[in-house]
Amino acid sequence: MQVYLSIPGAIFVSFTLILLIRNGGGLSMADKFEFVGTRLKFAEAELVCQNRSFDGLAVISSPEEFNYAIQATKQLRKKWGLWVALRFDLELQKLMWVDGTELAPNMPWLSSSPTPSANNPCARIHVSGVMGMLPCSNRRYFICGNRIQTFEEAHGITHKSMKPFNISSTLAEHQVRSYKKCAILCSRQHLCHAAWFDTSFTCVLLRPDGYTGLENSQNAQTFVREGYIGYTE
Repeated sequence: MQVYLSIPGAIFVSFTLILLIRNGGGLSMADKFEFVGTRLKFAEAELVCQNRSFDGLAVISSPEEFNYAIQATKQLRKKWGLWVALRFDLELQKLMWVDGTELAPNMPWLSSSPTPSANNPCARIHVSGVMGMLPCSNRRYFICGNRIQTFEEAHGITHKSMKPFNISSTLAEHQVRSYKKCAILCSRQHLCHAAWFDTSFTCVLLRPDGYTGLENSQNAQTFVREGYIGYTE
């Protein structure tokens, strides 16, 4: 495990926290993905990825994965968007990543994108750097990926003596020994947007839509994860 701390001036109030937890053989985010500049249909792209020894099209469900893909495809996206492993599930009637993970509510979307449906069931990164739906028969570039997590990475800000307020729902609650452990737990769930730790050793994980802001609390620390960057149209 590597933990990088950057303190840009607001010492003892807030600081940037970057967590990189490596499990197994994963070396970096770059090892997990391959960006392919050949236009194929969705199913064709999935097969090509598997033939290249990937699990298939890439799952980019976390903010860190999505933001990495957006930055890495700047040049490639000047011509075409890229398929990723996000589809409309006809049985569940909702968008799901193919590994079964839920779509984050704060992922950026193209305002003019068709509604996910049987007619437009496949998702791609649009040339503008946000998500959008298309028929699976369209031809686009694509991102291959390995779906088994060999590492977790989380970027965000630590707010000392602050806790979330107006909490409407929680993602999970744990007893942990340290704030760092609490932030690491957040890094392991792509839906986690904030991790609140206090002197009772309670760690509360929150979705982006599970609270509305932060308030003063002397005995608390809160890790607020970076969001999905996206680009505007």
